[in-house]
Formats: sequence, structure tokens, C-alpha cells
Amino acid sequence: MAARGLAATGVREAARGYTVLGADPPIQLMLPDGHVSPDEAWLAGLVEAALTSESVCLATWAFDGHPDH
Repeated sequence: MAARGLAATGVREAARGYTVLGADPPIQLMLPDGHVSPDEAWLAGLVEAALTSESVCLATWAFDGHPDH
């Protein structure tokens, strides 16, 4: 499956999962693979704007082999 098709499948699967759990869906920015660092300041601004005092923010570890997703 092409990368674009795989990404779309992941988004659909995640949406179904959040519906089943009764949770709000995550904000998915759909940045191209490997493009977090060049846009880090922009991304930090988006995260800061989206967070509230009740937010839970989950992120990968920088050394997990895929630090941008």
C-alpha cells in the first residue's frame, strides 16, 4: 500500500477507535514524514494554542527511531 493510502487508513482507524472509546479525536497535522524539526517553532505554536488546563498531550520520545510520529 502506498504511504498516502496507509496514512489515510490510519486516520480512519483512529477515528473509529476514538468513537468507540467515547473520546474526542486527536488533532492530526499530517506533516510529511521527517518534517517536524524544520517546522518545530510553528508546531510548538499549534500545540500551545490547542492545549487547555484539562488537556493531555502525548508525544513520542526523541530517540525511539521515529521521533516525528
